[in-house]
Amino acid sequence: MKPIHPLAALFPMLPDEDLNALAGDIAVNGLREPIRVWDDQVIDGQNRQEACNRAGVDPKYRDFEGDEDDVKAFIISKNVARRHLTKGQQAMAYALIYPDGDERGRGKKGETIKSAVTAGFSSRMLQKARQVLSCSEDLAKDVLAGEASLDEILEAMKPQPKPEKHVNERRRIVREGQAKNPIEINPAVAAEFSSRPKNTPEFPKPVNQVRTINPAVTAGFSSKPEVAPAPVATPVPSLQAKPNGQCFSCKRFERELAEATARLSKAEASVERLSKESRELNQQMKDDKEDAALLNKIRGYLPAEDWNALMEDMRDLGFVA
Repeated sequence: MKPIHPLAALFPMLPDEDLNALAGDIAVNGLREPIRVWDDQVIDGQNRQEACNRAGVDPKYRDFEGDEDDVKAFIISKNVARRHLTKGQQAMAYALIYPDGDERGRGKKGETIKSAVTAGFSSRMLQKARQVLSCSEDLAKDVLAGEASLDEILEAMKPQPKPEKHVNERRRIVREGQAKNPIEINPAVAAEFSSRPKNTPEFPKPVNQVRTINPAVTAGFSSKPEVAPAPVATPVPSLQAKPNGQCFSCKRFERELAEATARLSKAEASVERLSKESRELNQQMKDDKEDAALLNKIRGYLPAEDWNALMEDMRDLGFVA
């Protein structure tokens, strides 16, 4: 028996009951479809190889021609498209084969190597699968094996929010703490501050006070000192206070500024939404072109029989019309 390729080994084997049934069929009818190998490793047919071993039949092998990127595309097309997997399992299988998003060829291969099965799930679901894979490879394999769904794992990974006390409850606790521990002022400190003289500001004298002219200055003009008339104080017009200490023009300016800010925020949100929709549309068009190119590439690798069988399976799964 030949070893299983690590990427093909990601997919679980059939249950013992199904393997025994397959072994019985091979024992009677023989192995109809050869097992595909690359670099002396099984990339398709690990269940048939185990069934041949149980039936005591020598397995037939067929070499696969291509590089490592071609092997990845072949394993996905053979295992994901032909299995009844959920969208979460399909996304996780793709994430396990391309964990770092390196499905785009590097170096001599500049075209995208992407399985046609990716039309069955969104790029957002692929990001979620890679998020689970980055946290735990065991959890990712559980999702692929069907032991847990992708959404259940993501929900379990969310951090639990800390319970917050109500504002009124926090205020009550503060008030009770202050009542139990009132602030006490040191009597010595209070006595020191009470003995200090208060600094009372001196205000200027009133303007309309009566001034007395020096009698020595007016001796040559009159034998009696005269009292100078009191100057007439010019009344200062009182300023009418505005409501809330603001003028009406300032309030109108603030209102207009708030309205302009709200309109600007709505415009920025609209621009962001349109940009996001444009990016998603461009990505979808790009994915469609890549899927069509990959289908043609896979068709060149498969015999007519395998191609027709693959298309029938994809139609049953709803991937193609």
